[in-house]
Amino acid sequence: MQWRWDQGRLDYFRFDMIKRIATVLCSLENADLRAKLDPLRDQLTLNTSLPFAPNHYKVWRNYKRVFGCCLLASEIDGRMICTELCHRIAAPTSNYVPADFYFEKFIQKFYYPSPVFEGYSNRGAQYFPVCAILKLLLARLRSGQQPIVTLDEIIKLLVANDCTGEEPIEYYTRLIPHPYSPAPDEVRQIRELVRFISQISALKTMNLASTNQNRCSAT
Repeated sequence: MQWRWDQGRLDYFRFDMIKRIATVLCSLENADLRAKLDPLRDQLTLNTSLPFAPNHYKVWRNYKRVFGCCLLASEIDGRMICTELCHRIAAPTSNYVPADFYFEKFIQKFYYPSPVFEGYSNRGAQYFPVCAILKLLLARLRSGQQPIVTLDEIIKLLVANDCTGEEPIEYYTRLIPHPYSPAPDEVRQIRELVRFISQISALKTMNLASTNQNRCSAT
């Protein structure tokens, strides 16, 4: 199972921006995505100060994976429909919704294969990548090791072993690395997924010079 993310757009995945984007999307709920004029660009640009480039494409065409990865909205019959989570963090009381609340829901609901990406199929097992990463960190903590995992270990221990994230924590203490040839850009996508989840208060990332030393740790 290839681990994927919408890479290269880290500014759009900051929690403060996710809240702003959610507020705009909810205000435009049921927007006609097939309309000649872009129903999203003006309000998203105004309220986030992000470019949503290029201007000659509709925002939904180029950023629907961002909205989908963040579990904010999807398209149904040509209309934009916001998720319950999107409405929750966009509510007037959302200033009191901490990032950890959002990420708790994200951990539970984001899985592979994801309908966000092309080639989606609802057949087969579901893989919860963030659960797998967290369980590996917890397994190391329980066994007296430092709760740190490198990007290379995520690939060779979790992706290569086909971990779903639903296994018990004890399973992760017995993992051994296996060779794995990532798909084009998969390493970069996993790196940016790790950076995204590092906004959880208990996690942090340390980005060193060497690719296999990019690491995620529990604090």
